[in-house]
Amino acid sequence: MKDEHCSMRLSVVALAIAYGTLWAISLFAMSMMVTYFDMDDAIIDLLADYYHGYGLGFGPALMGALWGFIDGAIGGALLALVYNGVRKAMHACCKKCCDKKGCKTHKK
Repeated sequence: MKDEHCSMRLSVVALAIAYGTLWAISLFAMSMMVTYFDMDDAIIDLLADYYHGYGLGFGPALMGALWGFIDGAIGGALLALVYNGVRKAMHACCKKCCDKKGCKTHKK
């Protein structure tokens, strides 16, 4: 049986979907709040420079949500890949160290 800490990996797909969904909802909500509550639209103008078609209103907010999902999903996937890579490197280093010291944590 594997140790609990040896199998702690992040799912790349799950984190990509979670981050993409969170960022899409955030962009959509920002656009709707600025549109309906007459708030300052400086942040929307700034984000519109990065997300083509994003702006005030329902249609542009949906376009921003689409771009936001793609952007967030890429960011989430990269985060999971980096985390898993660092975790794997640290595990290899820890295992090598434990083997030298006779640690039973990583031995089967």
